[in-house]
Amino acid sequence: MRTAESPSREITTRPANHHAHISIAARKAERAHICELLRDLVNTAKEKHTSPLETCSAIERLIATLTNNTELKESAQ
Repeated sequence: MRTAESPSREITTRPANHHAHISIAARKAERAHICELLRDLVNTAKEKHTSPLETCSAIERLIATLTNNTELKESAQ
């Protein structure tokens, strides 16, 4: 939290950034979920012996999915 002095000389607090409301536990859970998705992607690529282009396409789809989920969560709050 940062402090800001108001014109009436009272000190108020405000979040340091707009993401400050996200709990550490929620961030850890999101990271764990992303790691799980990446592990699945890597394991699938190893099993199928996919080409680098197929792997890149899969990563791009994963990024798009994660981006859309993040945008949906932010708009719901």
